[in-house]
Amino acid sequence: MYKREIEITESPEHLASLHFRVGRLWERLGKTDEAILSYRRILDLEPSSSEAFGSLETLLRQGENWKGLINVYQTRLEASRSRAESISIYCELGWLWERKFGQINKSIASYEKALQLDHSSNGRPLKSLRRLCRQWKKWEKLIQVLHREAELSKDPSRSAKLYYEIGQLLEKNLADKDRALESYRRALEINSAYQSSVPSDLSDKSEERKVSNYG
Repeated sequence: MYKREIEITESPEHLASLHFRVGRLWERLGKTDEAILSYRRILDLEPSSSEAFGSLETLLRQGENWKGLINVYQTRLEASRSRAESISIYCELGWLWERKFGQINKSIASYEKALQLDHSSNGRPLKSLRRLCRQWKKWEKLIQVLHREAELSKDPSRSAKLYYEIGQLLEKNLADKDRALESYRRALEINSAYQSSVPSDLSDKSEERKVSNYG
């Protein structure tokens, strides 16, 4: 009956409603693939349909159809008008690319897109990027993440600690003493307690520069 009605209905809203009812019936009959197809048709008609998106997400997760779930997330992103929802979806994509496909670069790219929308100083995008960059030794990206965290943090002691950590990464992992010195300086400007932590050779270098600057 619903299929006959679908064939003669011209209203996109009514068509979406009919496909949703059909999808629910397929679910009750245990026909998951048919239910997924019905919900996908709804998204073709109304990409912003939360009901169809939620149903698809649930069924695809239950069936461990990770590729299909990524496609649905990408479709949803194009229609999303909510920053919070977009952040959440980008984070889910990051998790899927890492855990289900081993695509670390795609995972990092997804979290970076989430970070562009997330203004919190310790949200999921920052935490995930920090972990991934450390694990896979992507030092430059890790430094960018730590800079972002230091700039967003409202806790001066936290910001100082982050700048000191950036200095350590630059000095020990990238052998970039000039940039390391600048990061140590920023840590000191915020919290003088880091004075004793700055390596002596860099401190000496800093003094040499001060002398040269004053002729």
